Amino acid sequence: MILSASVKADIPAIYGGWFMKRLQDGFLDIGVADPHMVGVTRTDRYVLSPSVIDGILLWSRNPVPFLTNFREIEQMGYFYITNIGLTPYEKKVEPEIKNKHAVLDSFAKIAALPAPDRVVWHYGSIIMTEFTDAAAHLRTFRYFAERIKGTATLDNRPFFYGRLELATLVYPGGTPALIPYCKSPTESDSGSVAPVSSYEATGFVSE
Repeated sequence: MILSASVKADIPAIYGGWFMKRLQDGFLDIGVADPHMVGVTRTDRYVLSPSVIDGILLWSRNPVPFLTNFREIEQMGYFYITNIGLTPYEKKVEPEIKNKHAVLDSFAKIAALPAPDRVVWHYGSIIMTEFTDAAAHLRTFRYFAERIKGTATLDNRPFFYGRLELATLVYPGGTPALIPYCKSPTESDSGSVAPVSSYEATGFVSE
């Protein structure tokens, strides 16, 4: 079983202590409304021991508060991967992230732990703001990529929501690789993206 923790709630940034307590206890109790009896809630218990959990996928936009816990998770016998979302947005967009430089530094700190090759970087979702137009996204993407080179694998799911399309991609060696416009979650057929394993962004077009 893969334990995904968690796309919606940034557990490493906000609920790290709670999560570590659940792993130490070896189980997680979740209250679920009984579909057959109105007003009745049952408790489902999920075993979280390393013998049951094949891997833990930790999603975060700020793993800094959790840095001291990665080694403990490994010592407890769990395999884990950390997926870090790093984008250039100002505090109006991401007010909970106080220090982007500390997040950048966290890639190397996690990669330096005894269990290497456990860090994935995703750049998204891409949105247009007063400070982050298409050219700014290209500059920042390249800057981040240089800073974390050798410490992380790029998450190859480039969802460019809204009025932005990544026009031209190039495989290593120069072969063109095109990714079609990805509709936003409010539009139909969201998520139709051609698979790309490794690429360099060379241009954007805006609608």
